[in-house]
Amino acid sequence: MQNQSKYKVLRGVGATLLAVLLLALSFGLGVMFGSPIKNWLADTFGAKDKGGVDFSELTYAALGDSITMGGVGGAVAEEPYCVCVGNILNLKSVKNYGMSGSTLCSKTSSYTHGYQPMCERYSEMGEADIVSLMGGTNDFTQGVIGTIDDTVTDTIYGALNALAKGLKEKYPNAFIFFMTPLESVWGTVSKRAQICQAYKDVGAKYDIPVLDTNSLCDFSLEYNSVGYSGDGVHPSQEFYKTVLAPVVADFIRENYKPAAEAA
Repeated sequence: MQNQSKYKVLRGVGATLLAVLLLALSFGLGVMFGSPIKNWLADTFGAKDKGGVDFSELTYAALGDSITMGGVGGAVAEEPYCVCVGNILNLKSVKNYGMSGSTLCSKTSSYTHGYQPMCERYSEMGEADIVSLMGGTNDFTQGVIGTIDDTVTDTIYGALNALAKGLKEKYPNAFIFFMTPLESVWGTVSKRAQICQAYKDVGAKYDIPVLDTNSLCDFSLEYNSVGYSGDGVHPSQEFYKTVLAPVVADFIRENYKPAAEAA
């Protein structure tokens, strides 16, 4: 009986060593021969996402302001949330279209910053399989809310209508989603709530999923307690990596479907 037990242990150790050797060999071949081996590895060893989607060939384009860009001045994070999402999902590439000072609206009362707004510059974005919009922080203090039927882009609703329509036309086969802006020391609670509601209303109108990051990522509390921000507006690298990016990545996992399939 003791000999049989020893044999079973040795057999188990041998099988484990063989599996490790095969994995190491496969990894080496993947480095040498590229995509075919990498794809085989993904199928064989479960590198695909839990939902069954292989994100490794997909490109993500993130449109936004300085929150998406990664900060301002000398405080820019090396890996803002979109880059961290790319790492989590093993995406092929990430294109960051965040611009500090950029607004949703083409004109927000007397407040314009002088930067091209998102409702105009989305047209300059490159090809992508996944597209997100997260803006509004620079509209918190002066942005005019407007109504759901607005077609002019100098209101929040009008700009979001233009973005929803424009992005769906530009990316007919991509997965497009909106993200409500994070809490901020700028503006008022009521104005932020109105902008977040506008995202939800326009998202429902155009059948675009909306991630309520404003509620799910409680930036207003966290930046004071654990150093997630230096100014109450721009997140730190830690916040991007440990709070915001995982929420965004999970949302993509749960909702991803190319628009062509969704239709």
